[in-house]
Amino acid sequence: MRILLFAFLLFAVSMLSKRSAANVLIDDEKKPKKEKAATSNAVKVFPDAFRKAMHVVSKSSNEKELNFFIFNNDGAMLLSYKLKKGERKLIAGLPKGNYTYQVFCDDIQAGSGKMQFR
Repeated sequence: MRILLFAFLLFAVSMLSKRSAANVLIDDEKKPKKEKAATSNAVKVFPDAFRKAMHVVSKSSNEKELNFFIFNNDGAMLLSYKLKKGERKLIAGLPKGNYTYQVFCDDIQAGSGKMQFR
């Protein structure tokens, strides 16, 4: 009887270990990443699906105006916008490359992030 119980437990443990190993293999297979929207407390930045452009949406929780600045990799400011609560801007016409943005509200930094034009 003990041998039978021991054999059953050994079988159950081996099945569980195979199952967990299979789960690890499934988890390790990475799905292709979708391009995520960059968000901060002040703005949401996301790519346009059809044009080589980016959308910027103000998420300001108050009625104050936001200052949105775009910089190239050298640190030179390329564009600046003033955004009101809920306002949207379409950024287009920038050459391919990586850019950074900073958002200020009353001279206090409210957010920052990176964006890429392809």
